[in-house]
This record gives sequence, structure tokens and C-alpha cells, in this order.
Amino acid sequence: MDCRCLVYHARPRTCREYRPDWVCGEVAPLPTLEARVARFLEIYGLDLPA
Repeated sequence: MDCRCLVYHARPRTCREYRPDWVCGEVAPLPTLEARVARFLEIYGLDLPA
């Protein structure tokens, strides 16, 4: 998943004005989807489903 939105101007105002929290700052810069998923799961103490 790419963290950028290609239809930004068409999103609802609430979405356009959203300010990312620290989790986004931790996850978005990672270079691969696998790395982003792994960090997200680590932050929330979750595991991939079996």
C-alpha cells in the first residue's frame, strides 16, 4: 500500500485535514510493505494470522 493518495482533492474535508499521528511517522518512511506491516504489528503488539 502506498501512503500517498492519488485522489487527494476528492477526499472528504476531514480526511484532507487529517494530521498523521506518530504511528504514521514510524511506518510510512519504511521502504517496503513488509517492513511497514512488521513495524505496525510491532507497535500494536500484534502477530500475523496463522
